[in-house]
Amino acid sequence: MNSNGLVRFSPGELPLQRLCGQVKVLLFIVFTVLIIATFDFRILLAVTVISAAALVSLKPNWKLVGALMAVALGLNCVNLVLFYLFNPQIGSEFVGTSTELFRFSARLVMPAETLWYFFVRTVKVLAMFLVSLWLIFVVTPTQLAAGFNRIGMPYKVAMIFSIALRYLPNIMQDYRNSSASIQARGLELDLKKTTLGAKLKGIISIVGPLVLNTFDNVGTIADALDLRGFGKYKTRTWYVEPPYGKMDKAAFAVAAATALFTVCYIMYRLVAQPMMWYPF
Repeated sequence: MNSNGLVRFSPGELPLQRLCGQVKVLLFIVFTVLIIATFDFRILLAVTVISAAALVSLKPNWKLVGALMAVALGLNCVNLVLFYLFNPQIGSEFVGTSTELFRFSARLVMPAETLWYFFVRTVKVLAMFLVSLWLIFVVTPTQLAAGFNRIGMPYKVAMIFSIALRYLPNIMQDYRNSSASIQARGLELDLKKTTLGAKLKGIISIVGPLVLNTFDNVGTIADALDLRGFGKYKTRTWYVEPPYGKMDKAAFAVAAATALFTVCYIMYRLVAQPMMWYPF
């Protein structure tokens, strides 16, 4: 793993890291589809616990994980506030009943069902975050491209995911360098020493040029791929995709069972009411 602790460029020795790219991608896809398809707290809790256990087994940089989780949950809180302002009865629509707890105004009421919906949605975001994070921690950029290609995605498209993941540390390092540079010129970004508005203004001044520089680098990468004849043939081979081992077969069986369960659950949800499991 590189110095930023996020992207891995060589396979590791832990069981999840030794899986082939196709199996890693399949596990990610089936768990993602299951999370998207359900609002059942019991299923989401099971996925969250499994994903958390997988993440713990990888012994990641917990400081980095905590920072990313804080951002994800913070954005989720903003999202929930907007959901509530737009439709205070959103939980009641999912459950089919309405139990008013308190009222802010004639329109802004707070049903118990809406609180439950917000709680389940937070667990849903947490589950999706953990699934995405353990994939990033176990897969290399080349394995990611090979995995997507082996499940049917054209390799020219799959390569985009590989380049994006491979380039992520560069973007993070550029941001840190730009942040250090503007702070050296006297612009403070520490919330303990400045206001939130000043910090946001400073971040925007960093992100703008960073985005433009990223577009320039995209053109450079595209030119380099063209010069190397990338995309000349319809198919390609991947040196990082060996035949399935015992661990791969076991993980593939888990992915297949999860996919079958997801299909059955979706078919059940098409006819079952209410839309969300509500224990109260």
